[in-house]
Formats: sequence, C-alpha cells, structure tokens
Amino acid sequence: MHSGIVFDIKELTVYDGPGLNVAVFFKGCPLRCWWCHNPEGLELGYTKSQNGIIGTEYTSKDLVHVLEQYVPIQRRLGGSLIFSGGEPLMQHAFLVDTLTRLRSNIVLDTCGYADEEVFHSILPLVNLVYFDLKLLDDVAHIYYTSKSNQPILKNIMWLEKCGVPVIIRTPLIPKITDTLPNLREIARIVGSLPNVTRWELMHYNPFTRSKYEALNMICPYQETTQSEIDIPYLEMNGILCDKVEVLRIGG
Repeated sequence: MHSGIVFDIKELTVYDGPGLNVAVFFKGCPLRCWWCHNPEGLELGYTKSQNGIIGTEYTSKDLVHVLEQYVPIQRRLGGSLIFSGGEPLMQHAFLVDTLTRLRSNIVLDTCGYADEEVFHSILPLVNLVYFDLKLLDDVAHIYYTSKSNQPILKNIMWLEKCGVPVIIRTPLIPKITDTLPNLREIARIVGSLPNVTRWELMHYNPFTRSKYEALNMICPYQETTQSEIDIPYLEMNGILCDKVEVLRIGG
C-alpha cells in the first residue's frame, strides 16, 4: 500500500466538469508556470504558510475511504472523482494504488508532463482526461513554465491511440498564451485529435495572488488585465473550431 500527500479535497464542486464532482488535489508539480493558481501545490512535500502547514498524508486505503462516501450521490446525480494538483502524476504509485481501489467515474486533470511509461500506465484507470495545453512554442514554454513541452506533446498524441476522451484546457494569459499564433497551433492539434471532445479557454483569475502572499511567495505574473479573447474574435481571425468554449472562471 502506498501513501501520498494531498493539499485539498473540494467536495461536490460544479466548476470542474459536468455533474457534481469531488476534486482531490495532490501535492507536487514539475512545472513552474508564472500564472499558477495553486502555488500551495507546487512542492511535493508539506508547505508552510501563514495559516499553518499545507498538506495531509493519506494511505491509498484511507483516501479511498474518504472518497467512497460520495460515490452513491454521484451515481444518482452524475459527476466524477477528479484527481488534480499540482500534478497527480508526480505521486504516480500512490495515484495508481488509489484508482485501482475505486469504483467510480474517474477524471485525470494533468499538465501532461510525465515519463511516457508513467502516463501510459494511468490511462486504463481513467474515464476522462483534462489536459492542459499552454504554449506550443518550446522556447516560450521553457521560459514561462521552466520545462520543455516535448514530453507534453508526445503524451497528448498518445491519448488518441488509447481512445480516452479528452478535454483540452488553455489558460488565457494576455500576451503569453492568448496570442493568435499560439491559439492557431493549439486549434490545429484539437482538430487533429478525434477523441478531444472540448477545448476550454480559461481566463486567468487574479484573485489567486492572495495565495502567494499567504505562502510568503511573489507571484511571477503581475498583470491584472484579462484576455480579450472570445469566440467571435477567434472566428474573425480564422481560428474555427466547433469544440471551443471560453470560460470566464479559471486559472
């Protein structure tokens, strides 16, 4: 049995997908996105904040016990157990052990940055993947997230082979991710993958800056303006995609 560290469990959240959901946030992330909206989940271990220590250790059995109480409700009303972070694949063994014990609709919320073997092994255990696709230019991706996007692009192409339904999510960060060249390239990928059911463009939430203050951290992204991207603007500029949806809540 494996154990891991979780920094939050949000019960019955309605903004993380269709139906009534329970989102579990795992500690640890390989990326360092300038606009990260969950900085308390970046480090793999416990994190000190002005409000105390962030992170709770669970065995897979204990976490399943917590989550199983929601399964009967979800079976009646719809919904899923969403494994997010951070990046849940950072605690791969703990995640696999947890998922194999659950009998529910499972969603993996991932940045896609993981070894191919790790990524491939988790897909048979999930029903849907939320896949973050931020920047297609590798130089820009390294600059704004600290990592190359090459493992991410390899993993998203593998999703087509395994047939798992995918929702691609792109944060709309003004002058960084919301540029027309970047959105055109992402739209091209969305259009080429038949198992992508939706492309969500998610506006940045500036209120997450208070999280950085509580952690005694400086948020690398200091802009407060919102992206002006909407569907008519995309269509006017030749970005045509029937799967696109612009969300005003997001990060």
